[in-house]
Amino acid sequence: FARNSVLFKNEKTYADKSALVFPLLCVARTVGNKLKKINLIIMLYKFFCVNFEITAKLFRNRDFPFFSTILSLVMYQFFTILFINDFITFQILRRRDLILERDMTYGIILITLLIVANYAYFSHNNRYMKIWDNYLNYSKKKKIKYRIFSSFVMVTIIVLNILMVYSLRHNINWL
Repeated sequence: FARNSVLFKNEKTYADKSALVFPLLCVARTVGNKLKKINLIIMLYKFFCVNFEITAKLFRNRDFPFFSTILSLVMYQFFTILFINDFITFQILRRRDLILERDMTYGIILITLLIVANYAYFSHNNRYMKIWDNYLNYSKKKKIKYRIFSSFVMVTIIVLNILMVYSLRHNINWL
């Protein structure tokens, strides 16, 4: 985010508060000899902005771009959780029977909770408009970087889920 912007301080504050509440949302990575913190909330903001832009501009959804963006975020969050759950259950624990006997009710409940949580988070104090206004001030080069990042995330989630379904159907263990 642009450091000169007043909104950057607000978004950074939101991200820092969220990171305090959810410590798993901060991941550390090493860059050279330094340990650098990557905030997954900031990554979610980037993903949100690119999806909002796709919804509003590419699909020309002028009526409900915010809710459509929330639904796309929920879809990718759900498939990420699904992949992690299936990977642990099938690849690590070798329990194919648990996946095959799984009830759809849990998925519907999880999707509903994700929709409510994302809607509440992004609509609180019109947070999504502040994030979007800040995104509009970015340079074209920075927007392209975020689009590439978001595209990479989307394709990775889809490919991982396809590979997991394939390995589950054909009983192929990766580990």
